Amino acid sequence: MNNIHVARSQLRTYKLARTGHFEAAHYLPDYPGKCATLHGHRWEVTAIVEFPIIPREMVSHDDPDACGMLVDFHDLDELWAEYDHPPYGALNEVIPNPTAEVISNILLEALCDLVEESLGSFDLPFNATIILNEGPDSCVEVSVYRPALAFTQEERELSAAIPSPWTDWLRGDIEREEAEERECNCPNCLGRRAEELEARTHLAHLAVADTVTSL
Repeated sequence: MNNIHVARSQLRTYKLARTGHFEAAHYLPDYPGKCATLHGHRWEVTAIVEFPIIPREMVSHDDPDACGMLVDFHDLDELWAEYDHPPYGALNEVIPNPTAEVISNILLEALCDLVEESLGSFDLPFNATIILNEGPDSCVEVSVYRPALAFTQEERELSAAIPSPWTDWLRGDIEREEAEERECNCPNCLGRRAEELEARTHLAHLAVADTVTSL
């Protein structure tokens, strides 16, 4: 286990959120109702980014090299700033069918690009969410999970053993991979599954011990 570069006690989970709004008009082509005519909204937006696994040194107060910031809140404002009172008029000029679902998905993709750019060389997993309110009683919520491709299997298993509300997705990935391997009962696969189970149990015991020690 010495080759794991992120110790259990040095992992953090972060959830960032930014709210804002933009005012813009739109219409829905071929819609069988009043939304087919030009009308406006005050669109309320919430951008949420969840980081399940963050090394402490990225935001440490005592590390001079720490960035101290995962995503700049002001950068999040720019996601929807271009749609606020746009000079071209209706949103249809840049989005052919500007439904709440389409707009929220465009904002989500821009959010993911922003987060990846902000993280730079840190290849870390995150979950991004956009909540778009078209009015006081109508909203759309869309989310996407972006994995960290550089994580090794050993690091993923270690992280999944840490008690955290944000690591369900990680446990799910491991469980799905195990389910696929269970179909093979050759001696090699049976031996490998036994070794993995022993290692995972050991990791869970270590995580519990660390939690108890920190209390």
